[in-house]
Amino acid sequence: MKRAEATSFEHWSDGIALRRVISPSPPCTVRYMAPPILLMFYVYILLCSDGHLYAGFTEDLRSRLAKHEQGEIRSTKTRLPVKLVFFEGYINKYDALRREKYFKTSKGKTSLRTMLIETLG
Repeated sequence: MKRAEATSFEHWSDGIALRRVISPSPPCTVRYMAPPILLMFYVYILLCSDGHLYAGFTEDLRSRLAKHEQGEIRSTKTRLPVKLVFFEGYINKYDALRREKYFKTSKGKTSLRTMLIETLG
């Protein structure tokens, strides 16, 4: 009689759950499989029509940009059009939130302007 594969989930400190699959037939092998869809968290920077930079956080970058462009976001609705000039992706939500908070400080804004010197002209 053939035994089915044993499956368990292991949660790692960075929040990713990997599926551990152990094959029943000799030699027993263990393989790790990443989840099919990895949730990402994005920090993004928009250049507004008045020249100001807007820093934001989202899980769905395309949808969030569409909302900005349609004027649904209060912070940028009076500064349209907006242009995406920078984004970073993170697998940990709190790392992304920390980075967004940094970009909103005066030191973070200075760093952004230095990093994007060619883009911002």
